Amino acid sequence: MNNKKFKTVTIQTGHATTSRFQFNIPAVCPYCGDAVTSQYKHNAIELNNSKQIVILIISVPCCEKKYFTVYLSDKHFHSMQPTPYPFAELLYTYPEVKLKNFSDEIRKISPNFEKYYNQCYVADESNHLFTAGAGYRNSLQILITDFAINVLKNDSKKVNKKSLNDLIEDYLPDIKKSADVVRLLGNTFTHDFDNATFDSREAVEHIKWYLDICINEIAKQYKMLNPPVVAPN
Repeated sequence: MNNKKFKTVTIQTGHATTSRFQFNIPAVCPYCGDAVTSQYKHNAIELNNSKQIVILIISVPCCEKKYFTVYLSDKHFHSMQPTPYPFAELLYTYPEVKLKNFSDEIRKISPNFEKYYNQCYVADESNHLFTAGAGYRNSLQILITDFAINVLKNDSKKVNKKSLNDLIEDYLPDIKKSADVVRLLGNTFTHDFDNATFDSREAVEHIKWYLDICINEIAKQYKMLNPPVVAPN
C-alpha cells in the first residue's frame, strides 16, 4: 500500500458483537489532490457467516464533497483481543484517487512540485481543463525555480523575481522550444481561452507531453551534477 496515498484508521463495527478493524483510507482528496483530515461514517453489511462488507462514506472539507470506499473484512474480531487489529481488504474507492509519482530526484529538487502537479492532474482527470492547463504551466515554473535555487544555488530573491520565460532562457536553454509549449499554451488558458479555435483538451495533452520533457531534463541535469561515484583525481 502506498503510504503517501493512504492513511490507517481503526473503526469499530458490529452491534451485539463489537469488532475492531484497521482500514486504509485515502489520505488525499480525490477531487483536488490536497491532503485532508477526513470525517467518515460507516455501514457494515453481512456477506456470509464469516465475512462482511464495510462501506465508509468519507467527507472532505477542502471540497465540501463526499466519496466512499468499500472493504471486505472478517465478520467478528473481538475488541478485547490483542492489537494490532487486523486490516480490512480495500476493494474499491469512488472516485478513485489518481496521483502521479515522481522520481526521488524530482522530490529532492522541489518538495512542493509533486503535490502541486497532482492537484492539476486531479483537475485534469475531472475534466476541469482550464484549471489543469494553467496549473501545469505554473508547476513548471515551480520546478525550474526550485531547481535554480536548490540545485544550482542561485540567489533565491533574484530567481523568484524572474518570469517563466526568463527562467526557461536561463536554466533550460537546450529545450527552450519544448518548455515554451508549456508556457505559451498554459498562458492561453488564462489570457486567450475565448479563442474559438482553441481546443482545451488537445492543449492540455500537448502541455503534459512537453512538460514531461522538461521534468526529465531537469532530473537528468540533477543526476549529472550529483553522480553516484566520482573518479579520483
